[in-house]
Amino acid sequence: MDKLELAKKRVEAKKGFILHSMITVAIILFFFLFNLGTYSKSQKWWFYYPALVFGVLLFIHAFIVYIFPFIETKLSTWEDKELAREYRKLEKEEQKLLEKPETDTLELLDNELDEVIKLKGQDNKQDKF
Repeated sequence: MDKLELAKKRVEAKKGFILHSMITVAIILFFFLFNLGTYSKSQKWWFYYPALVFGVLLFIHAFIVYIFPFIETKLSTWEDKELAREYRKLEKEEQKLLEKPETDTLELLDNELDEVIKLKGQDNKQDKF
């Protein structure tokens, strides 16, 4: 995604947040006026319960629009650096493998088997004495 598309996407997100804010204020105002019109001394104020829910949702939306892009940018930068570091590490490992002379796996196993047989033979001689 190029910078122009990203800028457009962020502006659209901010426009959506502003619209969400206006709708939230209108709904809370409606609840307040409704509560005011139906209020009696035997009832309590209840409009602030939905206002609290709408406020929390608006806060989450604000976080996503204004804070998250900053965090996302930082995470993306870290991810790119970490990816480059791992890629260099893999390149070095591959280079080391290419520089090592290849030895036959069966030859290595034969050498290890010979060593084990020699050690077993030495153990048997020591047990006899």
